[in-house]
Amino acid sequence: TIWVDVYIPTSSPAGVYKGEAKVAVAGKEVFSVPVMLTVFDFALSDTTHLSTHFFWGATTAASRHGIMDQDAAYWDLFDNYAKTFHRHRLDLVDGRRTLEESEKHLAPYYTGTAYTAEAGYEGPGQGLGNRTYSIGTYDQPGQGWVSGFYPNTREAWQRAADAWEGWFSTHAPGVLRFKYLEDEAPYSHWQDVRTRAGWIRSSA
Repeated sequence: TIWVDVYIPTSSPAGVYKGEAKVAVAGKEVFSVPVMLTVFDFALSDTTHLSTHFFWGATTAASRHGIMDQDAAYWDLFDNYAKTFHRHRLDLVDGRRTLEESEKHLAPYYTGTAYTAEAGYEGPGQGLGNRTYSIGTYDQPGQGWVSGFYPNTREAWQRAADAWEGWFSTHAPGVLRFKYLEDEAPYSHWQDVRTRAGWIRSSA
């Protein structure tokens, strides 16, 4: 299966464009596909009004592609996926990371520098960063250390929340960020969820 995105620059004159997409194997053309595009005299805004959050499972993605989590090939893979999602106005979120890992590898996707011509991106939302981030996705209960929310005390949670909020407020203040609490928590855990949410909300 081959997925092809066709991006039409906003400066393109309206009209009908015709051409061919040529398919080659080992340098030899095997067939061509006729392509016809109708370009209209208006452009869609790059502003995305719908907030989205598509979870990126690092372990699953790495194993499916036969690579190791966090090596160079892994981050190249994430970059390709993130840019494909961005072209379709969707946010791909790798939220099961420490703050240090996020600063090192994910910051450009939220400041917008990953979506520039210099970074190899062309398409809707050039220079605009992702709009949502899930902090500590699926690290609750029991593995809050992944995102810094550990141990389960008010002081530890407020310290972690302040660190994450400090980064976003400085570098990407427009991002909707939230601490991912327990997934599908049973009723017996609801009070724990409320308590920990209250710790974050009451943090200075």
